[in-house]
This record gives sequence, structure tokens and C-alpha cells, in this order.
Amino acid sequence: MSAEIFKVAGPVVVATGMDAQMYDVVYVGKEELMGE
Repeated sequence: MSAEIFKVAGPVVVATGMDAQMYDVVYVGKEELMGE
């Protein structure tokens, strides 16, 4: 699954094109950094 990242603020990732809910853990980028 891929999405377009709109904003990153610390561990919080705001993105479009995802079927995620609050407090779901996601992995971002090639380095798979963890966010929620």
C-alpha cells in the first residue's frame, strides 16, 4: 500500500490514500520509520 504524506509532526503522520485509523502504526519511507 502507498499513500501521499501530507504532514509529519514527531511520531504523527498525516497522509491521504490510506485506510488507517487513529493510533494505527505505520512505516514511512525506504527506512521504514515508525509513526502513528
